[in-house]
Amino acid sequence: MKLESLSIDESPVIGRYKVLGVLGSGGMGRVLLAVGPDGRAVAIKQIHSHLLADNDFRARFRREVHASSLVSGAYTAAVIDADVECETPWLASVFVTGLPLEEAVNSYGPLPDDSVCSLAAGLASALITIHQVGLIHRDLKPANVILSADGPRVIDFGIARAAEGRSALTHTGSVIGSPAYMSPEQAQSMPLTPASDVFALGAVLVMSMTGRSPFASTSMPLTLYKIVHTEPDLSLLSPEMRQLVGPCLHPDPAARPTPAQILAHLSRMRPRALPWPPQIHEAIVVQERNLRDLLTDPDATRIRQEPVVASVAPPTDTGDAGPPSSRRRVLPALLIAGVVVALVVLFVLHRPSAGEGVTDPLAHMSLVDMRTVDTCALLGAVAPASIGVLTETAEVSGCTGKNSEHTVTVRFAETSRFHRTDRTAEGMPLLDTAAPSDLSCAMAIQPTALMPQSGIVVSIDNGGGCPVVQQMLTSIIGQLRTEPPRLARSDDYLVVADPCSLVSTDLLTNAIGATGTGTTLTPHTCRWGDNTLSLDVSSGRGARADGPNARRIDLENGMVAYAGTTSDSEQYCLRTYQYRVIDENRADLVTARVDHTSGTGACTAAERVLAGIAAKLPR
Repeated sequence: MKLESLSIDESPVIGRYKVLGVLGSGGMGRVLLAVGPDGRAVAIKQIHSHLLADNDFRARFRREVHASSLVSGAYTAAVIDADVECETPWLASVFVTGLPLEEAVNSYGPLPDDSVCSLAAGLASALITIHQVGLIHRDLKPANVILSADGPRVIDFGIARAAEGRSALTHTGSVIGSPAYMSPEQAQSMPLTPASDVFALGAVLVMSMTGRSPFASTSMPLTLYKIVHTEPDLSLLSPEMRQLVGPCLHPDPAARPTPAQILAHLSRMRPRALPWPPQIHEAIVVQERNLRDLLTDPDATRIRQEPVVASVAPPTDTGDAGPPSSRRRVLPALLIAGVVVALVVLFVLHRPSAGEGVTDPLAHMSLVDMRTVDTCALLGAVAPASIGVLTETAEVSGCTGKNSEHTVTVRFAETSRFHRTDRTAEGMPLLDTAAPSDLSCAMAIQPTALMPQSGIVVSIDNGGGCPVVQQMLTSIIGQLRTEPPRLARSDDYLVVADPCSLVSTDLLTNAIGATGTGTTLTPHTCRWGDNTLSLDVSSGRGARADGPNARRIDLENGMVAYAGTTSDSEQYCLRTYQYRVIDENRADLVTARVDHTSGTGACTAAERVLAGIAAKLPR
């Protein structure tokens, strides 16, 4: 997201800090990115000026600053400066580089269990720090958790309140927080204890593993009802994670573990060398580089030429003022209903270039977005009528359509054998193979999320050659930019999961004797190893593996895999585990392919990998 410009009539200096731009805004105020005299980046929370006419609001902000300044720890963003009495009060906190948990899961899929343990340990440590000074966070949610390079950070104490009793600033019957992550007692506007934050921690952990809150529903009232009256659905979690999360979500606050007890439970689990999957760490490195470039640019402050327009207008006089007591209640009500701005809002820093126009939706599709595309529906929508009716077969990474004369495929695939041409489709460069024939052809495009290893590849055998393929790619770009066809139940675990997260370090070592992190080849495939011994794991939705001619392979614990259509050998082997049947034609699958060019035991290794993955998948 973009760093917005300051208005020409705004000062680029607040206190000791040079303001670089606006990170975001909400009902209470806005958050600015600034740099201090020591060159350190800070996030400045500045209150909307029209709210300050109410004395209660200034008192609320003064209390917020005091409460926030008490919190300091390895897993929180410390408040380092403030001016509560100036014309427009503000506070400055450490700017944390990293990805909001919500953004990370949406872009790269659910976190693996070992990353969730790192997340849980950091959040529990942060809550210990917060609770030790007598505070309750009250709004712990994925948007308020930043995944930094060395662990999570809890941000935004904007609605934290002193735990000792109610104040005049908290009104009976008000509900402050984010509904999907509230505790039952918070949803009912009951007095809160630190156990309320533990419930929110549990809900956040579920979201990190599944992509959504265990209580999310179609409306806020229904979400609150589910929190108070129903049990959370933890069926997608592994047994180990259910043991961690289940007690946190107990409806009785007294029955929930304390943050210290959560840490003690986690101490029995093996820590991860790096807290997050490789793709998240790569994104953090890019963000740190962008921030560094911005901080060292003497002309970094963005100024727009028109005066600033307030993002939240003050209440207007309708002519029916009502009794004085009613008017005095307007601003406090707005505070309760308004959007609370985070102390630190993490964005991918971007400085718009001259002439920059409307952004391309396809350029902003993430790997998770790509995984949820129904490639068979896409093929059906873009195949020209001249090819005739095709019988489609779904694959984990694509779709193949056949009839008596033609074979056409649309898939996410590696593009190492392709080269860039000077041709384009809807403004996107086309990639081509070295020597297409008159009738057969394969071409590709590379949306941003797929660079540099893979792309969307369209190929055709005996069907009109490259003009038809280019026409199909043009149509695919149009479809993905407007209304991408999505798989049914597109939020199912294996549809959105990062395949690199499915194989733990121990499983990799045990199966093929290798170490290291996997490389994302396509949205659906991850690779470990080298040219002599490699493991490819793919996950997603494809054609059912349990057809009448399928060969069953017994795995551990009564689980079954299926042999591939190609012949097995000691050097090459492909196995498929059918995780969940979706309908009569499709299922969610995991495949393991082992290539061992100079050794033996490829099938044993592939089956060992699948057995290890299957054992940890949510039941």
